[in-house]
Amino acid sequence: MEAETLAEDFKGQIAFMGGIDTQELLIHGSPAEVKEDVRRVKELLGPRLIVSPSHEAVLPDVLPENVEAMAEAAEGRTFHILDIIDEYSRECLAILVKRRITSQDVIEQLFELIIFRGIPEHIRSDNGPELTAKAIRRWLNRVGVKTLFIEPRSPWENGYIESFNGKLRDELLNWEIFTTSTQAKVLIG
Repeated sequence: MEAETLAEDFKGQIAFMGGIDTQELLIHGSPAEVKEDVRRVKELLGPRLIVSPSHEAVLPDVLPENVEAMAEAAEGRTFHILDIIDEYSRECLAILVKRRITSQDVIEQLFELIIFRGIPEHIRSDNGPELTAKAIRRWLNRVGVKTLFIEPRSPWENGYIESFNGKLRDELLNWEIFTTSTQAKVLIG
């Protein structure tokens, strides 16, 4: 069904559409044409529309740059993911998805895990500002947790989390476009 037809009856009511109007455009069009069509469909169907290339991305003839153009034109904003992995069991203990993650968010997530799992001997993390903030270091020091920071540009020092993040990216993030943080929270966390 064409977007114009859907817009006559459902403008502003459709919350999800699995792709753009013209499947043919993803195969034979340019990235600029794909972006233009996504914007046209969003304008026709309303601002609540979430455009996702999930199933289009796996079609054999679809160019990756057209899927990227589709994602860009969907005008999704970035969000951040804090995932906490147990190095011994390799279990993902928590995933926090937000537009912006603060040191207070990290403390709250760690506090909840400490209540239910106990105090760990140490926490290994990268050098992101939300993880190296003085407030977090003071808090961890008060509860008796040592910190191990990996060297910048040395992801092999944190292999389990890098492996987890790679799988998360390959199996979910590369296949979806999230245009609301609620949608991302539901599908990721």
